[in-house]
Amino acid sequence: MLSEVDDDRDDAAPIDMLENYYAAHGWSYERQDDEVVAKVKGSWTEYELRALWREEDSVLQFLAFPDIRVTDERRVAVYEAIGLINEQLWVGHFELWSSSGILL
Repeated sequence: MLSEVDDDRDDAAPIDMLENYYAAHGWSYERQDDEVVAKVKGSWTEYELRALWREEDSVLQFLAFPDIRVTDERRVAVYEAIGLINEQLWVGHFELWSSSGILL
């Protein structure tokens, strides 16, 4: 049964669908091979949306980088909040990069 579903699916890579989505919304983006990066203005910050298609694994990795840097003084509280949020997520996660304070 599952193989029948696989045979009927569209062979377009999800990265192509994302590129079309970005274009349809008029968002600026750049495409290079199996990666597409868009810049999107949100209600209170700009986001870099980065997607990478790994065909060998059939995995679409999607990263959203808000233009937010966490100061050293706030990192402990943010790490705690991220831990509590991530416990509740079924798919995906939030991170705080220690070297730069970048939140994603």
